Amino acid sequence: MSKLWQGILAVHDTSGFGHLGEHIPGVAFYADRALLVPADIAVIQSDGFDDYLCWLRTVGIGPKRIVTVDDVNLFRGLLAGPVKVSEFAPGPDGPTVHWNIELEPLKMLQSFVRHGGKIQVFCMTEEAEAFFERAGIDRRQIQSAPLESARRMNDKAELRRVADRAGVPQAFLPYVATRDPARVMSEVLRFLALPEAEAEFVVLKRTNLAGGDGFLKIPRGLSEDEVRARVVEYLREHHWNDLTIVTHREDGSAPDAERPMERAAVRDHEKACDALRAVFAEDPRITRVTVTRTDVVGGASVRFRRGERFHDALRSYLGQHGRNEIVVEAGFDHWPYSNLVVIRGWKNIRILGPTRQIVDDETGTHLGNMMLCAADPEAFPKNLSGHPNDVLTKEDIVSMGLFSRRLAEEAHMRDEGYEDFCGFDYMKRKSDGRIFALECNARLTASTYPLAIAAQLKGRNWGIVMLNGIPTKARNFTELRGKIGDRLFRPDDGGLLPFNIRLMTLEEPCCGMIAVAPTLSEALALMDEAKRLAL
Repeated sequence: MSKLWQGILAVHDTSGFGHLGEHIPGVAFYADRALLVPADIAVIQSDGFDDYLCWLRTVGIGPKRIVTVDDVNLFRGLLAGPVKVSEFAPGPDGPTVHWNIELEPLKMLQSFVRHGGKIQVFCMTEEAEAFFERAGIDRRQIQSAPLESARRMNDKAELRRVADRAGVPQAFLPYVATRDPARVMSEVLRFLALPEAEAEFVVLKRTNLAGGDGFLKIPRGLSEDEVRARVVEYLREHHWNDLTIVTHREDGSAPDAERPMERAAVRDHEKACDALRAVFAEDPRITRVTVTRTDVVGGASVRFRRGERFHDALRSYLGQHGRNEIVVEAGFDHWPYSNLVVIRGWKNIRILGPTRQIVDDETGTHLGNMMLCAADPEAFPKNLSGHPNDVLTKEDIVSMGLFSRRLAEEAHMRDEGYEDFCGFDYMKRKSDGRIFALECNARLTASTYPLAIAAQLKGRNWGIVMLNGIPTKARNFTELRGKIGDRLFRPDDGGLLPFNIRLMTLEEPCCGMIAVAPTLSEALALMDEAKRLAL
């Protein structure tokens, strides 16, 4: 896998995932995970943790060079300039880092792609597309899903429709996708009335959110009134979408201004039209108005110019984006997995997975991943002794791989210029061992990073466990390193590899941790030890 990172400048900007910040503090710092990949260059926000960067270099992990910007939004920081570029040099106590000023970051990026490099984006957004257009960087020099392709594949309901068109509808559990709140209610009650063998519980999902947001598990055994109350509460929060109005002045007399669209306008087309007319009327210098979603990466927006008719276009937009589509699905106790695909051209689709996901069963929140490096299908399940991952068979691996490849091809990602990682999530049902697909993440996923660590390890078949947020009392890497002591990662012996160390600056400090050990069971035990050591 290490060759997949050659000639890569990684910009893993996560600012487009702002909605997750309401549930997962510090999501904006997740862009720092680029420090785990063996790319040529990684762009991150700010500096000030040279000791951590030097330690990574000492243990042979991470990019060859670091570029820092003074903005949590990396694209905005690159536009603002100047940036700082790292140079590592040997010192008496190990590598030291020196920072040079690069006055024109856009020229740096242009030079990188001109010499054959590619820019890897965590997930394409409208802001990222505008950035690359301004920088004069061609789409073929970017590694990411095209924006529209990403939206389609990330949408849980649309992915199921893609599977129907591909002739593999049996890949998913029984489900209904609808924007009608009355049908959401009736389908929940219908699923709960089925025999338990057909639905152990019911799951509600927002179709376009990640990280467990918009997920509700409804168990059996509740009264009908309790079920109805839970569904009503869920719909109040998730059925009607929040939209934002953004005004633009082409003369530059003021920056773009945002304001929320009132919920009454989102629900009522005529009130929405009145809201747009009022915005144009309040200031003659406003030349364009954008209506955009606040909950999806990339915006999903519609733009209107002064003087043009917007009645029909706004009706169409509200019909598609004002009300969220909800998936009602049969739920079962299961083991969760992720299967990572990398696309490097229409004849070059590689299956890199699987990894076992660590997920909160009640909320659906993704907490981390575990894997056995260089997993040989013939070794399953005997080499994963003592862990639920034992249930994964070579037939399961083949099944997940075939479906992932088929969906990647059916979605025409090759034809749309999709070149990079794409993650498919699966479940193995405990009752009968069947494999079902759950969703697609048309972007870099959390499993990318343990796989990247695996690509940099030498000498043996390691077990790896990754957790996204471990509580700690440490406030910087030096303090955390003191707590971990001799359990800190060493290339030949494994150990604990901290990441996302900027999370230690939060009000409730935490950090990411990767445990590397000779076996998966030892890595799990080491992670349990990490939870104690970090406090």
